[in-house]
Amino acid sequence: VWVHDYHLLLLPSFVLRKLRTASVGLFLHTPFPSSELFRTIPVRDELLRGMLNADLVGFHLFEYARSFLTCCKRMLGLEYEFVPGGFLAVRDQKRVVFVQASHVGLEPDNLQPHLRPVGAAEMPPELARCDELRAALGSGRALIGGIDECEHLRGLTFKLLAFEGLLELHPAWQGKVCLVQLLVGARNYLPAAEGDSSAVRAELRAIAARVNSAHPGSIVLVDLPTVSVGVRMAVWAWLRVAIFSAIKEGVNVYPLEYVYARSGEGAGVVVLSETCSCAHVLNGALRVNVW
Repeated sequence: VWVHDYHLLLLPSFVLRKLRTASVGLFLHTPFPSSELFRTIPVRDELLRGMLNADLVGFHLFEYARSFLTCCKRMLGLEYEFVPGGFLAVRDQKRVVFVQASHVGLEPDNLQPHLRPVGAAEMPPELARCDELRAALGSGRALIGGIDECEHLRGLTFKLLAFEGLLELHPAWQGKVCLVQLLVGARNYLPAAEGDSSAVRAELRAIAARVNSAHPGSIVLVDLPTVSVGVRMAVWAWLRVAIFSAIKEGVNVYPLEYVYARSGEGAGVVVLSETCSCAHVLNGALRVNVW
């Protein structure tokens, strides 16, 4: 039985109550907090015990696995060790719970049908109604930017402020480059986070208006509720530079998609925040400290 993400941390316990012989795997697609943060949760022991009722606990990055192991040691007094096969293991009395860090990849067969040149006249329907984007494609400027969920942890404010600084500090690039940023609704939507998303969107629009008033047509913001594979492949093909400025994140395969999409479009550049999940995978990317 595979259990996915933080919403279901207690589910391994309930599965074992009904199926004592079941093999349970738990994989977290989000960052696991440090022990200093996790210890503030009133039901921290219950959550850890629920996770330890799985036979295998997986994380995308080793630093998240390390935080989990530290929580087990500090709060439950459980030690961990290396075991054959490349796993870490937590010993809980007679049980051995394996812990693994493994990053996800791509499925090229799903992306290949969407790899085709897309010009302004062949834009996906979701983007065709954006006159600013159509103008940017026909302007002859080099396009940079990205596709991100509109939330604080994506570091979008840092991205736009850095671009504003580029235009101010290096006037030679004024009129030669345009930042295209797609703002997508959160995959795990929570009503409580709607206020944060609205605040981020308002801040981004204020920055874009300020930059465009000084340098017309330099920033294009596109709001979409969701983004399809076809739209992503088209945008990746347009961008000379893809920028990912996350402050903290779990899984994000968009940088991998960009590399794959640019395989037939000439060289592209990936700029990654040091805290992006793919920063440990894409060794050839340019890593930056967004702070």
